Amino acid sequence: IARHLEAVERGDITRLMIFMPPRHGKSHLVSLHFPSEDLAKGFQRFVKDMSGKGFAGKGPGTAVGIGGAGKLCGKGFDLCIIDDPDGSDVSEQSKWAYRDSISARLKPDGAIVLVASRRPSDLASHLLQASNEGWQVLSFPAMNGGVPLDSQWYGVEKYRQIRMSIGEDNWQSLYQQVA
Repeated sequence: IARHLEAVERGDITRLMIFMPPRHGKSHLVSLHFPSEDLAKGFQRFVKDMSGKGFAGKGPGTAVGIGGAGKLCGKGFDLCIIDDPDGSDVSEQSKWAYRDSISARLKPDGAIVLVASRRPSDLASHLLQASNEGWQVLSFPAMNGGVPLDSQWYGVEKYRQIRMSIGEDNWQSLYQQVA
């Protein structure tokens, strides 16, 4: 994941989807640590520019944080992280928000990272089928060839319990990343 996020930062990847089961650290890594490091570097460049030349009219990058019902009107950005956009199936509002708000306000050399646990008919499925944006996909199923993704916290027995509790369809989408 880190190599792919570094490629996003360099501009080598402009569309990245990362799929992992719930409670496996995807939001922590992608939505918290990744932009924090990038923004810290940008802030250091901004401060250096200000101290050397006076006020720099524009910072080195733009970050905008909004909730699910938030608005992006009047804001542009270099990096958009979409973190678990759909609670269930993709809605018309999610499609509209991506098409008319996010992609319209992304700067020309900007990047989008979508991180989620899969669900049937989710925004990721819609984007992979409907767009020609060249998405790169990293998918981490809970169990791969009998080996657990996270043996420290979950392990085979805990995954078996979860599978029995949530049912096969939810297990396949949320934990195995099959939508």
